[in-house]
Amino acid sequence: MYIDNKRFQTHMLRLENNDDVVVSIKAFVEERSLKNVFILTAIGSLKTVVIKESVNLPVQHLERNWRVLGLFAFAKEGHMRIRCLLINDAGEKIAGELLEGSKSGSSTDILFGEHLITPRTRPLPHQS
Repeated sequence: MYIDNKRFQTHMLRLENNDDVVVSIKAFVEERSLKNVFILTAIGSLKTVVIKESVNLPVQHLERNWRVLGLFAFAKEGHMRIRCLLINDAGEKIAGELLEGSKSGSSTDILFGEHLITPRTRPLPHQS
């Protein structure tokens, strides 16, 4: 599915149970040669979460049902980092960089936006 208006396009990815979220997102972006792409919204759950909350903390492997509150990514020139905000049934929240090995626990839908035109840089007023 996509909406095209010459400057912006959307793309939908549906993950099935046990799909690796990070691998699937990166493959989706690569296979379609998407440029300047980002995640608009996501809905679903993860049953396995591999996450790094910050550079100073170790990677955590969490086996529990986590609902997606937010999934954020921006890909430019082949580089992509995926950040997330998740909540479990006990109300515990976790946020950080989602890593490979994180598995979808049900069908998870991810809506991407893509800028089709790279913004031009304009000189600052004092540079004119």
